[in-house]
Amino acid sequence: MLHGINHIALPVRNLEVSDRFYRGILGLRTVGARPGMKFYTAGLHHHDLALIETGEIFPVSGFAHFCLDVEDE
Repeated sequence: MLHGINHIALPVRNLEVSDRFYRGILGLRTVGARPGMKFYTAGLHHHDLALIETGEIFPVSGFAHFCLDVEDE
């Protein structure tokens, strides 16, 4: 049984510009980082959003992935 969306990962061209939007404007809280990635929470899960920097070479559209909360496998 599906319980909802756990988190979403989005590709972004510029991690710092995107960070200013998601943290500064939307008010998400940073909960982690790796090279080229940042993780944010809105308070629902360990992280509700992950941003993955692709740079200028790759087109940015859609999701990198999303994770669902399910009762069991």
